Amino acid sequence: MAPPTLIRVGLGAAGLVHARNRLERDKPLRRALSQLDLDQGDVWTWAASGTTFTLEDLRDGGLPDGITQESHRDAMAGFVAAYLQQPRRLAIVEDHDASPTDPWLADEPVLPPRLGLGNHLYWYAANPDRALIDQVIRWGFGLFKCMALIRLADQWPPAGPVVESDIQNLAACTDHFVVDAFDFEGFMVWSRQRSG
Repeated sequence: MAPPTLIRVGLGAAGLVHARNRLERDKPLRRALSQLDLDQGDVWTWAASGTTFTLEDLRDGGLPDGITQESHRDAMAGFVAAYLQQPRRLAIVEDHDASPTDPWLADEPVLPPRLGLGNHLYWYAANPDRALIDQVIRWGFGLFKCMALIRLADQWPPAGPVVESDIQNLAACTDHFVVDAFDFEGFMVWSRQRSG
């Protein structure tokens, strides 16, 4: 049997609850994203047409039959690459586990761009290079994933060290954010509703 064609499937109220729950981590980007008017957005994922999900599915259910972690990650990475094709766009991942002072960072010969804010590490891509996006995802995504896709108002990276107000300003310009779903096997997206 052929794998299902993945399309954008709305998650409704269950998706909003799950998104809010995933932003409840003591991390600067997540705190700032939680201040957005999440009700003024759409929450969705990639699935087969006609698929419906409950909050339990999003939290504990695993991906639906026929959808692999690889296919879900590929759909998400393709979405990020398409978003970054526009000028002045940024994808930034707030690493759930790593710190900018972790010794292993010095041992890796090639890593994607990253910045630190205190003990918080951020990986980012500002162009649609799929290899770069894959590396940002590889290094930045642990169990509790959080990526924001942002229309840049200011230069990136900042000229000096990242401060909390930089992260707050980025969050305010967020068009989409991606968090984990399906018992950490897949992803869901919140998208801002923009007029015009």
